[in-house]
Amino acid sequence: MKKKIIIIGVVIIVVLAVAIFYFLFTGKGIKKETIVPLTTNYDISQDYCGKALDVHYCNCAFQGEDCETIGLSDKDAAYRLVTAGFEKWVIEKKKEECSERGGRWANDVCKK
Repeated sequence: MKKKIIIIGVVIIVVLAVAIFYFLFTGKGIKKETIVPLTTNYDISQDYCGKALDVHYCNCAFQGEDCETIGLSDKDAAYRLVTAGFEKWVIEKKKEECSERGGRWANDVCKK
């Protein structure tokens, strides 16, 4: 009975040693994530205003025009609304690009 336990213990130690050696020295055991560079830059005026957001909000935020059309009297409130929406929109666009490149979005970066 003692011989069986000793043999099993030795086999387990050998298997663990081989596995550790394989993972450490072949580089195949631990996958290192790489950051995928995203190439698209977005412009609030060209890409967001009038396409993803009603242009009246941008006109109010940046020129102080059309504020009454959207029911805002404060240009600053429109600016905060537009910029906050743009930031969320950019993140969604980056997530889409990341997915198209075969990556996954984690902690505001695209990783592969």
